[in-house]
Amino acid sequence: MVSTDYLTARDGDSGFIGDIRAFPVQITTFFGQTTEALMRHYFAWSYEVTAMAKARGTRYVLISDNSMAIRPEPTVRRVVAELIDTGPPEAATLIAATFVVYESALVRGAVTAIQWLSNRNWNLTTVPSVQHGITAALAKLTAEGIALPVGLSAETYRVPTIPDGPQIRPR
Repeated sequence: MVSTDYLTARDGDSGFIGDIRAFPVQITTFFGQTTEALMRHYFAWSYEVTAMAKARGTRYVLISDNSMAIRPEPTVRRVVAELIDTGPPEAATLIAATFVVYESALVRGAVTAIQWLSNRNWNLTTVPSVQHGITAALAKLTAEGIALPVGLSAETYRVPTIPDGPQIRPR
């Protein structure tokens, strides 16, 4: 159902890694100043994850690591708001929580601006690191009575580096 449980993509100096190998936890790591093509690619995959959760009848948790991201351009921020608003409506009920890591006040400000453009409640919780996000995600899953993923822990998780490819090209 999901094209891959570990998606790497790159567009110039930016990229992301989407990882659901420890589902019901989705960890996405963003690098550089994301592009519209890259965000469209990410959201297409993310919609597949939502469809998989729906088919399995389970909620899941997102961790978005933006610690290595650069503030996106206004046009990209608008596209992100649009993709969230036009995405699967069931995402609002299937995503139990979203934990977001920011190193940059500029990126945090950009995400706040995107939320103003969006019609949906994002239910974001800021955490200081992916490790804190994992701890919070596992606690949320436990509180909801959702089976914990095997092998995921804050102690053993290692933040990935920017992927080498494949390159994403605008359509």
